Amino acid sequence: MRFVELYIVTLIMWSMDYIMGRILFENNSKPDYKKVIPIILIVSTLVTLINVANTEIFGNIMKIILIYILIYHFYMIIFNKTSSQILVGSLILYLALFISETITAIFISFIFYLLDNQSMEILKNTILINIIITTISYLIIKKNEKKLIILIKNSNSNAKSGIFMTILILVTISLLVFKIPLSNWSLNIEFMLTMLFLLCFILIGFYMLKQKADIQKTTAMYQQLVDYSDITNNLLEEYRVISHEQKNHLLIIRGMLDETNKELVDYVDNLLDKQVGFKYEWIGDLNHLPLSGLKGLINYKLIEMEALGIATDVSISKEVLKTKLNKLSTKQKDNLYSIMGVYLDNAIQAAKDSKKKEISLEVYKEKRNVIVVLANTYKGKIEINKIDNYGYSTKGKNHGVGLHIVKRIIEEETIFTQSRDLFDEYYIQKLVINLYQIKGK
Repeated sequence: MRFVELYIVTLIMWSMDYIMGRILFENNSKPDYKKVIPIILIVSTLVTLINVANTEIFGNIMKIILIYILIYHFYMIIFNKTSSQILVGSLILYLALFISETITAIFISFIFYLLDNQSMEILKNTILINIIITTISYLIIKKNEKKLIILIKNSNSNAKSGIFMTILILVTISLLVFKIPLSNWSLNIEFMLTMLFLLCFILIGFYMLKQKADIQKTTAMYQQLVDYSDITNNLLEEYRVISHEQKNHLLIIRGMLDETNKELVDYVDNLLDKQVGFKYEWIGDLNHLPLSGLKGLINYKLIEMEALGIATDVSISKEVLKTKLNKLSTKQKDNLYSIMGVYLDNAIQAAKDSKKKEISLEVYKEKRNVIVVLANTYKGKIEINKIDNYGYSTKGKNHGVGLHIVKRIIEEETIFTQSRDLFDEYYIQKLVINLYQIKGK
């Protein structure tokens, strides 16, 4: 009889897990019941056997991790998503269940306290309690549906780090739960502190997931920008060559004109003024960069500065072309693009809001290092000691991820070092690329 009750409880739980999974993974298609129902029945049987063998709900570390692994594979089989998305989606569901169980535990403990501290052992694995827990979980996920979906979509991160973070969260939660098993729940200081710590860490778990997703989203954005800007850079280079040839042709025509034909002379002079005033004159400097991706990225951002009315000054030494930056590994190149993307975006944002609206970019070789110096005007106050912190920003809400990404890259990749300073009205960002460490150099 006990097995049947546990089996019904588990069926309810996993059916709700499937419904919540459809929300998290935006699965709006008609359910394939021939596939879903047998999987739910099989998984429910396995979990029931685990519960029968272990009398304490979530009583040890191995059980918590085992249940999570079952959820992961359950979603992996049913939903057509990447392993990273399934990893995060499963963890979100698990955290929502823990929040629900914690809320339920506190509420029920208070009721039992009013009933003279009776043991809550009788509530273990009961249908009513599990319906309450899954209902609260569903409401949490449904209320935060849009945010959680975005979190999962932006979770295509390194598999090893994702697994490590998941295990860290699960182990910590299991240790907190193991502190007070269900049979010992009662409304006292120890119980309330444990539940408070548990709830706080679950929220920290959500924060960690959000941080990781934000970083992955920003990094992917810069990589896509490099791919796009590389194409636009080639087009602009062709445009520069054509513009130069057209200017030469117009100069020849201008020399052949009869000065008495003032209308025609003025017309050609006007065309020459436009040609001479070619505004993308930095293309020549960018050609001194051996990395086409970096050249395209900087070019794209310089065009953006021009459109925003920001005065630019670009100086790239010819010696940089001989440094063979293209010997950087694919990962190092991607990291360099991410760093420069963050630097340039922050410079544009700061200069745009400043009074002078100026940005200066200088790239040069110093011994066997390549030095990048970016200076921009800014408005307000910059706290350099806080600038690398996740979430710190002078630009308001939903900013402050970029420089935190740069900090993480530089901590992991010793080829890069950075420094920054404030001078008069300028914020100066310096990046050193250590060529000694480039393989093949």
